[in-house]
Amino acid sequence: MDLNNVNWNVARKGVLVIWAGAFAHTVLKKNPIMPAILLSMHLAEYLIVARKAGKAVWYDDLRCFLNTALYGFTFWLPMKLEIE
Repeated sequence: MDLNNVNWNVARKGVLVIWAGAFAHTVLKKNPIMPAILLSMHLAEYLIVARKAGKAVWYDDLRCFLNTALYGFTFWLPMKLEIE
């Protein structure tokens, strides 16, 4: 396994921990602002960069959006680096 690939996998797991923390904050504080902020940032990311990078490697829009919403730049940046 490539060491670079391992680093991106660790980063993706870290993003999942951030999502879990955001949802825990929502449940404990009864305030949905953290997941809303994360999702809006990832939506902007998708619209600005990820959709174009996904089309370059033949990903459909739904798959690209869901992965970007879940993992953020740790999804599309390795893909974009391989393209360039």
